[in-house]
Amino acid sequence: MLQQVSMQEGVLFVFANPETCPLCQAQAQILDQMRSQFGIAILPVSADGTALAEFPDAAHDQGQLEGLGLKDHPKPLVALVNPAGNDVTLLGAGLLAADQILTRVYTLRTPDPEGPPQ
Repeated sequence: MLQQVSMQEGVLFVFANPETCPLCQAQAQILDQMRSQFGIAILPVSADGTALAEFPDAAHDQGQLEGLGLKDHPKPLVALVNPAGNDVTLLGAGLLAADQILTRVYTLRTPDPEGPPQ
């Protein structure tokens, strides 16, 4: 499911300096493992210009987070982003385990077989 979703949406990872955000380093390790296991692309964005070993080429926030409505959320942050429409679906802020991410993606992106409520 995650691989299918990542073909249409990006997995956005927003982090800050691991010296002030130790959870950011832990989240980077989890996402790096998921990237290896599932072959998904992670779009890393550094909120404060720092780098992480797992994502040395991370983009630096230059106003994009504010434009997406994510600037004031706690770090680390994981979201799905549709690059075509700047649609953002927050998966969570704070440390998320791999199974939590997978469950949230599945729950948010699996169509309801009964359809919308009438």
